[in-house]
Amino acid sequence: MAAAGAAAAPSAVTYAVGFVLAAASGSALAVQAGVNATLARHSGAAFASFISFATGLAACAAFLGIDTTLLGAAPPRAPRLKEGPWWMWMGGPLGAVMVVSAALFAHRLGAGNFISVYVSVQILTAAVLDAAGLAGFPRRAFSWRRLLGIGLIAAGVVLVTLYPGDPVAKPPPPGAAPPAAAADAAAAAVAADAAAAGEAGARRLLGARRGEGAQPRGGPAVAAAAAATAAALADR
Repeated sequence: MAAAGAAAAPSAVTYAVGFVLAAASGSALAVQAGVNATLARHSGAAFASFISFATGLAACAAFLGIDTTLLGAAPPRAPRLKEGPWWMWMGGPLGAVMVVSAALFAHRLGAGNFISVYVSVQILTAAVLDAAGLAGFPRRAFSWRRLLGIGLIAAGVVLVTLYPGDPVAKPPPPGAAPPAAAADAAAAAVAADAAAAGEAGARRLLGARRGEGAQPRGGPAVAAAAAATAAALADR
């Protein structure tokens, strides 16, 4: 027989819904970090954090109204609130740590680095809270299986942070020639000019360029084409 006052084990449906919502929350936190960081780049970290909590407060106020009116939940009562510990009011400031950190560093570290460190430390802290029965959580035994899981998560964080991937260049605007095509076209133009000017003209052109220490117009690709032309002339 279960001990008096022990909480009933959650049902399979509760577990399934809880895991789905937890997964959705994890995805939402990853997206939220990028959203807040983008807003911070356009407005500042303090304003981005304020907007995050202001809009979150509006959403929670709407949920409170739905919960107490349509779903029939009991509204909060002052006597019940007075019975709770003082630290139960610290959820907002603790959440602000994540929001402000994301606004300041999510874009600098990258989504993979920021969220992997965030989630791994979150899981480690959660395991400690479970083992010690802190922050209102029921105490749970800490097994070697949980320790192994934490170790695997730590290994994943190391791999994600050590191999973040190279930045991908943005595609050229519509109608613009790719950089490689533009370089090939510039090199072909130099070769055509050299052929039209004749061998003597090309020698004079290249000699003048060398004396001025200037680079042929068109950048490194054109300079390489001019160097190839000079080498071909020198071999004759």
